[in-house]
Order: sequence, then C-alpha cells, then structure tokens
Amino acid sequence: MTGDAGGTSAATLEVVCAALRSGDLGSLERVLTADVLWDGCRSRDEVMATLRAAFDGDDASPQLTEARLHGDRAVLHVAWPEGPRGPADHWYVLAFDDAGLVTRMQGYDTEATVEHDLALHAAGPPGSHPGPPPAAVSGLVPFVHVAAMARSLAFYELLGLVPVDSLVPDEAVVWAFLESDGASLMLAQDDARIDHRAQGVLFYLYARDLAGLRDHLVTHGVAAGEIVAGTPGPRHEMRVEDPDGYVLMIAQIEDEAGAR
Repeated sequence: MTGDAGGTSAATLEVVCAALRSGDLGSLERVLTADVLWDGCRSRDEVMATLRAAFDGDDASPQLTEARLHGDRAVLHVAWPEGPRGPADHWYVLAFDDAGLVTRMQGYDTEATVEHDLALHAAGPPGSHPGPPPAAVSGLVPFVHVAAMARSLAFYELLGLVPVDSLVPDEAVVWAFLESDGASLMLAQDDARIDHRAQGVLFYLYARDLAGLRDHLVTHGVAAGEIVAGTPGPRHEMRVEDPDGYVLMIAQIEDEAGAR
C-alpha cells in the first residue's frame, strides 16, 4: 500500500484491507461513519449487510488485489468471482472525513474513470461557489416501473399520453416512451410486484454535454456514476443520487456531445 494521506486515513485503510483480506468484517464497523454512502446504501448498517452478503454467499469471496492512498482518497482494486455480479474487476474509491473515517465509497467498472475522477478531485472546484455547469440539463422525464404494461398503457392513454417509441422484443411491449403536448413519461415492465409504498420511479434528465456535466459534478464532490449504455433507453447515461437518495438518470441528448 502506498500513498501520501495523513496517518488517520492510512490507519483506516489498514483496517479496511485487513478485514477484506481475512473476510472478518466486524472491524469495519468502527471505521465507517453512521451515514456512510455506497452505491445505494445510505448507512453503516446497509453497507455492512451488503458486504456480509457478498462474503457469506455460495460463490467465492471477492479478493482485494491492491490498495493505495491518493491524497484524501483511497483506491481499492477488488477481483470478484465471475458470475451474476458482473465484471470480475472492480475499483472502489473511499473518501474520508476529518476524523479519518470512511464517509463514502464509490464503485467503478473501469480504472480509467477512477483516475479521471481522482484528477478532477485533486484539481478542486474552480471557485468557492459551484456556479452553473458547462451545459445544464434540459429535460426531465419520469421513468416508471409497472406490473402490467398493457394495463398501464391503457390508463395513461386516458390522460392523453400516447406511445411514440417502444421496445417489443417478443411481441410484448417491455418499454415505452409516451408523450402528450409538453408532457412525457417512460414505462418499463417490472418482473416484481409493484409496492405502492416504495414506488419504482426514476427521474430522467437530459444534457447536451453529458461528459462535461459529469466532470462538473465530480469536481464539486458529487459521486456521479460512470457513463454507460442506457439500452433500451438512451445511448449514454449516468446515475446520480440526490442528497435524499432519489435516483436521477441523466442521459446524453442524441447527436450532440459524446460520452466519456
């Protein structure tokens, strides 16, 4: 392990590495803040439950292959066993609070994006006030998961929303984009039963320069997700959580700036 951060962050990283290498995760609890964030987890309890599930599953446990400090961040390279978890290699960037505790963990699929974000963070924001992004979002479309697509299409047609685009892989609509005058809505078929108390609604936004907007967010401390393919939706999109945990999917407006 190499790096140039302070002693408290280095000591915390040593605890993290020892826990991941041994599989004994109990010591991790004392180096995570109570409200630590990690790709959908928003508390220490949620993070610990997710990690324990990964290490206690039927598959082989993930293996820590590298750990290094980078200023006030730490980078972990973890090799996951092949399977439903996706690619074998993942990178995680840890952010520390003033006491040296882990306050945020962000996962990455590509090392190039890790290095890009670390460079942006090291450069810091251009001024004390965030200011406007180089290209502001220019649209917002709710994305709703539904239990029965035909039933939902019929309901929204009563409101005047009609499909202008759809995905029909096996003679059944699994995704549809609806419009009526200035109103837009996306529907997607969900395999699970919809819980009205925890509605599966995403907020879709659009940007003319998605890569530039992402750099702007990362520079100002936002854990913006990597830009990925949005099929069956937009060609390029990224996932961002607002301070209350609401998910924003921001997509590149087609035929304009590219994605990183």
